[in-house]
Amino acid sequence: MYDKIRNRMREIVELPDRHADLFIKLVRQNKGTLSKKKRGLSEFEPLTDDEIEGLESVVSGILDLNV
Repeated sequence: MYDKIRNRMREIVELPDRHADLFIKLVRQNKGTLSKKKRGLSEFEPLTDDEIEGLESVVSGILDLNV
């Protein structure tokens, strides 16, 4: 599943593996979304709201985290 998530994430935006891993972990922990506090992390500051929403959708969709 991880490879599927990473491939779909790359279609939206290219992230270093460490940043992508952290993003996936945080979205899983927060049941499908990246919290506003975590959006402020330096790893995610360059991302637009649309990119974050797209990445959240990929992770939550594949891991079936939709609440």
